[in-house]
Amino acid sequence: MISTAHPTASWFLLLAAVFFAVAFVGPILLAPLRWAKVMQWSLPEDTDLTVYFGRCLGAFAKACSVPIGMPQISGRIDPVSDRLLQLFGFGETTR
Repeated sequence: MISTAHPTASWFLLLAAVFFAVAFVGPILLAPLRWAKVMQWSLPEDTDLTVYFGRCLGAFAKACSVPIGMPQISGRIDPVSDRLLQLFGFGETTR
């Protein structure tokens, strides 16, 4: 839910989460080798492990980006996201 008290911050968090998901998380989760070529990384000959780690990184990035954007949509913060925000120094969050 976009906060009436802080609409700019609310919109920023929502748009940043969506942008990060579309621009980075989706491509590295679905096509890690193509993403590596776009980033001009060198690829090993045996790519099975590379694909596995790329998809793990994409899944981890998705798991981190969704809790940031979801409170802006649903209007509430789940306990896991609240704890994650506290661990990264954002203090106590309001519900």
